Amino acid sequence: MSVRGFATRRYRRFINQHNGSTLVLLYHRLIDDDQPDPERLGVTSALFESHLAMIAEAFATPTLPEVCDALQAGKRLTPSSVCITFDDGYRDNFEKALPLLRRYNVPATFFVATLPFEGRFFAWDEKVYPGLSPSTLYADTALLHQAAHDPLVTIGAHTHAHQRLSALSPEDARADIAHNIDLLTPVCGYRPQLFSYPFGDPASYTPEIVDVVRSFGFTGAFTTTFGTVHARRDPALLMRYYPAAQSAEDLAAVLRAYFGDASC
Repeated sequence: MSVRGFATRRYRRFINQHNGSTLVLLYHRLIDDDQPDPERLGVTSALFESHLAMIAEAFATPTLPEVCDALQAGKRLTPSSVCITFDDGYRDNFEKALPLLRRYNVPATFFVATLPFEGRFFAWDEKVYPGLSPSTLYADTALLHQAAHDPLVTIGAHTHAHQRLSALSPEDARADIAHNIDLLTPVCGYRPQLFSYPFGDPASYTPEIVDVVRSFGFTGAFTTTFGTVHARRDPALLMRYYPAAQSAEDLAAVLRAYFGDASC
C-alpha cells in the first residue's frame, strides 16, 4: 500500500471509529432472464441476494432516515453501517428486490421519479420497450402504496421528469421537485424526507440547484459521487457507492476499505 493509501485508510478508520460512517449502496433494477438492459442498470436477483447475505452477516443496517436524522442532530452514526437504495421506481424493485430484503431483514430506500404515473417512459427506456405499457415496467400507484407501508421501506423523492436539474432554471427545478412530492405524498401516506438527484454526478446540479433542494427541508439529499456518509458531509450532497456487478466478496473488500479496516 502506498503512503497516500495508508493515510487515506487511517483517516477513514479515524472517522468511522469516532463519528461513525455509513456506505449507502445504489441500485436501479433487478434484471433476470432475457430482459433488455441497454443502460446496464441492473443486477441479477442472485447477485443482489449474495450482496444482502454478506451485508446482513457482517455490517449494521440502519434505515436511511435514521442515518440522516442522526446527521442532522449531530449525533454519532453507527460505525461500519450499510444502507441500500434504489433509484427511479422500477416495478422489479418491489416485486423482486423487496422479498429478498424481507428475507434478510435489511431496510431500503426507494427514490421514485413520478413521470411513469402519467403513463410515460423515461427517455432511455422509450425505444427499448416498444409496445410495452409503462405500468408493466415501473411501479404504479397501487404497488407503491402497498410497499410504502412495509416497515423496511422508505420512499424518497427523485423529481418528476428525471431531468438533469442543472439544465433547468431554479424555478423549473423547484416546480419539478414539488410536483414529485405532491404526487408521492398521498400515495405513500407521508411526505418524502429524502431526495436523490437524477443522474447525480457533479454535472447534474449547480450551487443554485443545491439551494433549491435545501429549501424543501429534506434531511438528506444523495448524489452518485462515491464516498461514505459521516458527520463532515453536507446533508444536501451526500455520497453513495454503485456496486454494479461486483461479487459479494469484492463488495465486502470495498466496504472494509471505505471504513478504514486495517485488515484490508
